[in-house]
Amino acid sequence: METKTTDEPSSLFDVLIERIKEGLSSSGELEPELSKFISYKNEYSNFLKKKFFKADKELQSRIMTLMSSISDKSLAPLLKRIIEEKFLNIEFKLKAANILSFIDKSFDEKLLLELGEAAKFMETIHSCKETFLEDDCSVLSEGFFKIKKDLRESVINQLIEETGKKSLQFISEIISKDPELDIVIIELLKKAPSPEKIKILQDIYEKSQEKSIKNAVKKSFFVLKQKGFKIETPAGKKNDEAPVFKPHTPKGEGYLSILDPDGNQLLIFTMPLVKTSHGLICFQAVINYDEGIKDFRAVEITKKSFKNYISNLLVNKNFLIVETTSDYCKYLLKESACKMQAPPHGYVECLPFLDEKKIHFEQPLIYKNISYEEIKGEGFSETQAIQLLNIPEFEGLNIKPDRIEKYLDQMEEIENSRIIINQYQKEERITNLIFEASKEVFDINVKETLKRKLEEISYVLYMAGKKEKAKLALSAAINISENSGEPDRKLFLSELLKKSILKIKGIIEAKKKEEPSLIYKP
Repeated sequence: METKTTDEPSSLFDVLIERIKEGLSSSGELEPELSKFISYKNEYSNFLKKKFFKADKELQSRIMTLMSSISDKSLAPLLKRIIEEKFLNIEFKLKAANILSFIDKSFDEKLLLELGEAAKFMETIHSCKETFLEDDCSVLSEGFFKIKKDLRESVINQLIEETGKKSLQFISEIISKDPELDIVIIELLKKAPSPEKIKILQDIYEKSQEKSIKNAVKKSFFVLKQKGFKIETPAGKKNDEAPVFKPHTPKGEGYLSILDPDGNQLLIFTMPLVKTSHGLICFQAVINYDEGIKDFRAVEITKKSFKNYISNLLVNKNFLIVETTSDYCKYLLKESACKMQAPPHGYVECLPFLDEKKIHFEQPLIYKNISYEEIKGEGFSETQAIQLLNIPEFEGLNIKPDRIEKYLDQMEEIENSRIIINQYQKEERITNLIFEASKEVFDINVKETLKRKLEEISYVLYMAGKKEKAKLALSAAINISENSGEPDRKLFLSELLKKSILKIKGIIEAKKKEEPSLIYKP
């Protein structure tokens, strides 16, 4: 009996796509390769799913043509996902709906009509001249808001990606008419910035009366400044902008540590006592970028005692701690407090001494030492970033256990499967598990937290003289913030997720070994 090789679906796929590229599309024109490809009944739909969501738009279009030629019920889950995918082109969604309506008689025809309306709107935009007249914009705006609400985001994403003058002109027309839509527009505009898009962000800031909208624009400006863009304060709103940080003489000393394996960071800073020239207040805190302030204490101490204390910490080779400013320690402390509904009582009592209202940093301190342009100029690869995960200084870069615990059982099932599978198949299943888990785990908040951890790890490494590692860490942080595609496409994030799952698995297994046996042995 002839056995099918594992690479045959892939080679058949390549041949079929090449035929479609040549203009062939009907089932007859794609034979006999099409029948051979479909014969992999349990494999080809999953194969197409992986190919489609990792492809560029040109290849995605050809895969849609291929699926139209197949028109088999096994494609239904993939077609439904394409329709549900938030930021896919409307044309792909409509094609998927047309195929699905043919193979699934229970498909909701109403959705097909709604997608048709959205696609018709896009055709109208594309058929218009390079710029719109005022009356044209008004008519188009009215037509846009007739589109089903959850499809509007796909339309806006497509318009922003196309980046033509008329697309951006239309987006300028619809801002400030729907606060929820404004938030979506802000997020999409900052992903692939240009002077024209920044101008729209400034218009949103000026026109909107919603505090949440203004804050969202400010956050976008912050991100764009980190990327090297010059952002002018919107006219007439200068008082609303946060003041630019200007370094001044520190009032005390400051120190911070690398993140420990649990993701905790030690902050130590001082404040001179007015009543005596020999004493100071030593503030010590343990912060966590997921949880906030885990411990806080303040004690009056002599300068000599503090000097001995900090000297002992600095010479400890097993505990990396570096000098910074006391103001930066206060900034990190305030940032951690904002993550909590009820910060520690000791911290709240000390707020009058900390005078945090005067402390503002426009961006983490590492960007004063290593610029965005310098990182981009280095051209670090993701492979280099992944190697960081095996370095002791990065042990604290983990994902919160409660976000990934449910995947432990699934990994254990794969490893202890009673079905006889080889090591290659087992690893492929684990890879697929990580692939699927990434979509749920790496939401915008998790990615922002990971970015902050990497920025602070980079700062500590830089101050410790480990500049190359610091640059690599900062490169990974910037790549996380610039990722506009699906999170599972980022190899660094996938490897980090796998590392975090295996770490928790190891902790659980170690605890089981430590538990005393209840079986009595005479």
